[in-house]
Amino acid sequence: MSRTVSLLVLIFISDLQVEVPERVIEGDNVTLTCKTTCSLTVRPTVTWYRNGHRLSSSTDQLHLQPVSREDAGRYHCAVLGQNSPEVTLNVRYGPKSVSVSISLSGEVVEGSSVTLTCSSDLVSPVEYHWFKGTSLVAKGETYTMEKISSVDNGEYKCRSSNEHGEKLSEALTLNVLHLPKSISVSVTFSGETLEGSSVTLTCSSDANPPVRSYTWFKEGASSPVGSGHSYSFIFDSKSSGWYSCLALSEHGYITSAEVPVISKDYVQQRLTNCHHGNHSDGTPSAQ
Repeated sequence: MSRTVSLLVLIFISDLQVEVPERVIEGDNVTLTCKTTCSLTVRPTVTWYRNGHRLSSSTDQLHLQPVSREDAGRYHCAVLGQNSPEVTLNVRYGPKSVSVSISLSGEVVEGSSVTLTCSSDLVSPVEYHWFKGTSLVAKGETYTMEKISSVDNGEYKCRSSNEHGEKLSEALTLNVLHLPKSISVSVTFSGETLEGSSVTLTCSSDANPPVRSYTWFKEGASSPVGSGHSYSFIFDSKSSGWYSCLALSEHGYITSAEVPVISKDYVQQRLTNCHHGNHSDGTPSAQ
């Protein structure tokens, strides 16, 4: 009579451990190896785990090629039911995401204080550099401009960097709103002489946002004589005089100096009366 004998063989794997590189930078080709001091005649199936979750690899080497920051974590391997101690894989990396935010939620008006803040996906140590256009203007996580003015208009970027790389943010455009600062009036006329010519007065100002309206005044008139960027009229003795314009924006207004559009008769009358004070005569006059 024959009989069947089952033999249970227990194999204990001693000193099972995971070898991991000491210094790993994102983009490197990294291999983790599951090792043991026990000599096995056959290569057993190896199970890999990261942060307690089983991975698909089943050989004694786990290839991370190329390695990314998402691969960082705690690793261990298991062979024939035996688990290695956990080891930590640290992945060093440069900045991948950099953005700039501004302290004001609405319009940036001249005279206000503005702070720009740079945000990055890096942890310390990180260096921040601020650029206006291509010029370096500051260092640090924040950049504050006190009493901002129109000279601060422009595109601002932040560069985040560490020993493993650097990245530049998208540009933030700063548009400083201000009332009209300067104003000028130009005079043109159609004929060789002023008398009978078509005269055009043009008013220019540098407001931001642009001037909403222009209003024209004539010395001695009780009300405005015109409106618009330009004011035209046919010159005669009645229109002779001193003109100014008022530029109005949503943040304020400015009035130009008076400019003369005068005839010889007007000059002689002014010299006779002199009750309006003296004006310098450097403008076209009727011949």
